Amino acid sequence: MTTWIGVDVGKWDLVVAGETGPRCRVQNDDAGWAHLAEQVPADAQLVLEATGIYHWGVWTAMSEREIPVSVVPPVWARDYARSFGRWAKTDRVDAQLLARYGADRQPAPSRLPSPVQRELQALQRCRDDLVRDQTQLRLRIQTMTGLPQEVMQALLDLLATKLAQIEARMTDLLASDADLLTRWQRLQTVPGIGPVIATALVVRLPELGTGDGAKLTALAGLAPHPQESGTHQGYRAMRGGRRAVTRLLFLAARTAIRCSPVIATFYRRLRERGKLGKVALLPCARKLLRLVHAMLRDGLDWTALHVVQQATSSPEVLAA
Repeated sequence: MTTWIGVDVGKWDLVVAGETGPRCRVQNDDAGWAHLAEQVPADAQLVLEATGIYHWGVWTAMSEREIPVSVVPPVWARDYARSFGRWAKTDRVDAQLLARYGADRQPAPSRLPSPVQRELQALQRCRDDLVRDQTQLRLRIQTMTGLPQEVMQALLDLLATKLAQIEARMTDLLASDADLLTRWQRLQTVPGIGPVIATALVVRLPELGTGDGAKLTALAGLAPHPQESGTHQGYRAMRGGRRAVTRLLFLAARTAIRCSPVIATFYRRLRERGKLGKVALLPCARKLLRLVHAMLRDGLDWTALHVVQQATSSPEVLAA
């Protein structure tokens, strides 16, 4: 039996509770993490919400002491509380509901990213912010003249310099990890995936190449969820998932339609069946994801993957 412990993470402290009630409140620092590790039972598993940066310390400290930790999205925990009609939100209530969530849903322990992966994630978020700011400045500078235009151009030059530094640092980090480097290089053999998208997929979708393909599709935000009730057949729309990964795969699919005969043929068949261009793009992105998943799972590049697929689908192999 597992003893489920809920931990409500704050900037300064941690509120700890079991299913039956509160346990303690400790500081969110080294001393507090050590005290928490001493207080939890040997068969305990902690459940906490992802809170940006504040949960990393306790997660790392517990993992170093071999105490399993499950990190769940805040929206899951909040929806679980609402299913009981619990609208009150305090630190103690949240901690106790997390413990109850763990006992009810039995979440698997979350795998702590390595220091390299964590730095890559931080750099990727920083790069995304800089690219967004760069796009906004480029649009605004078109309507300016004189000194305002000079100031905006100086900011654009500074952003370009910082982007180059971030991308160089990310490349160095990928080169320092043999597994990440191999995945990054193999992804670039796929038509439509260059260094930028390959880096983002390695960072934002580390599950790629492992686990169930159907779950990976939902995680990437490409699963069409049915909307049916009685005789009503609603439109199957994408919901949830990591929206940044969804956008990356759509961009890669658009390029793959022009560069890859496999994706181009699949897209053409969908259009011949009457699918609109944007509607047909979704299955292409989903097919590209499945192919990339199989490629990384089997340790193949893009060309070798299709050689294996053709060999295993030949009449001689099927007859055997």
